[in-house]
Amino acid sequence: MTRTHAVAACLLGLWAAQVHLTWSSSVDDAWISARYAEHIAAGLGPTFSTDGPAVEGFTNPAWVVMLAVASAFQVDLPTFLPWAGAASGLAAIFAATSLTWQLTGCRIRSGCVMAALCFDPHLAISATNGLESAAYAAALAWGATALIRPGSTAFRAGLAATLRPEGVVLAGLVALDALRRRRWRAAASACALPAAIGVWRLATYGTWVPNTFVAKTIDPLLDRWRVTANLMGPWEVAWWTALFAVALLGLFHPRTRLLGLGAVGLALPTLSVMEWMPAGRLYLPLLVLGVPVFGALAPRWAAFVTLLPLLWAVAPPGQALRRYDARHSVVLPNDLARSGEWLAEHLPPGSRLWTRDAGVLAWSVGPSVAVVELHEDALTRLHPGGASFTPAVVPTNPEVLAQTVQRVDAPGSRYGNDRVAGQLLTVPYAYIGRVHQHEDRYVDVYVRADLALPEAPPAWITHRKGPHSPVGSRQRASRSLPPSPSRE
Repeated sequence: MTRTHAVAACLLGLWAAQVHLTWSSSVDDAWISARYAEHIAAGLGPTFSTDGPAVEGFTNPAWVVMLAVASAFQVDLPTFLPWAGAASGLAAIFAATSLTWQLTGCRIRSGCVMAALCFDPHLAISATNGLESAAYAAALAWGATALIRPGSTAFRAGLAATLRPEGVVLAGLVALDALRRRRWRAAASACALPAAIGVWRLATYGTWVPNTFVAKTIDPLLDRWRVTANLMGPWEVAWWTALFAVALLGLFHPRTRLLGLGAVGLALPTLSVMEWMPAGRLYLPLLVLGVPVFGALAPRWAAFVTLLPLLWAVAPPGQALRRYDARHSVVLPNDLARSGEWLAEHLPPGSRLWTRDAGVLAWSVGPSVAVVELHEDALTRLHPGGASFTPAVVPTNPEVLAQTVQRVDAPGSRYGNDRVAGQLLTVPYAYIGRVHQHEDRYVDVYVRADLALPEAPPAWITHRKGPHSPVGSRQRASRSLPPSPSRE
């Protein structure tokens, strides 16, 4: 084994150690994509629920198709997702390293970039969050070679657009550069996949833009920035600002001009979205393109590029990043997923579920239960005129109402649409109990009393001492379930 191989093996071992720390965790939104995938596998089409028009509540068509194939072959998605994400993260590291090599032809610079990405906790956390984040980063780094080697296959530049809509920026840059060089076939090749995705989206959902982009931009822009900054904290804001500055510096050097322009262009659309996700997953383009730009521009002896991510990983900012991930991630099978499976087993076909968080619970009840997402910025419900979603526009008295609470001892949900949903009920509901989702989230589950469901197993009930009628409702439950000891 050569010295280069030994170093690479050590760095990849460090990457494996990084992803192991968040291996089993995923964000709730990952299970929105999983529900769409299971609907496709069941022959119901790319829909979230069968009770209304098809709505594109995801931004990752290729990822959903991959999950649909896995579901069709009865693959366990909670097991499959971290493996797929870790492999995608590894591919992103190799692609960014290769990109640096093609920029510089220097082993030291390429090794520095590989080390930086292996050490960086942002990529590791995002890779195992259950979404397309790392796969998108890998597609961008791989496709970006068409910006520095015009003779390379331009088709790969469009791959990122199948994983996130912003990926069209990279394809557009490659196409424009090809047109400038009078390479008409390369320009058409770069646009092939984005055009195919656009035509599919228009034919399936009647729009060029995913519903998620509408949902995530309802609030005023300054409010979105303020919330994002508060959620991230000063260290994270400084980190991503520094990478954005590096991408801007790339614009002033002929060798990195197009790559820097790509990094900046891909980052700008994400600034319109309120980013609550752990590790700033939407900003990964700045990482996989900005770090190679730095590797190309920094002096050859600047091995310190590997030290900053290392310090970030072990210092208080990195630890805070992992704590934030733990507070906002789920580890399946959890109690909420078990409650969904129990509901699916006992509810009659065609039942409806109202829930604020449309991920784990909606996925676990399966395609036979129609789900209404109660979030004001619901991804899976239409927002005519750019308005916030309200449950007043859907049929009332669902079979199940799930109201979200933030603490185990909270008196009830504090969320507006949860309360509106309670006010719309006109029949009695039975309180099933309070169920744990993750560190900062519990769910009060109510079932329409006329269904007379059996008592739920106490194993996944945190306690039954919460409100015995939905928050906002004047209806009392027709029966109350006996209290059980708290597990908290």
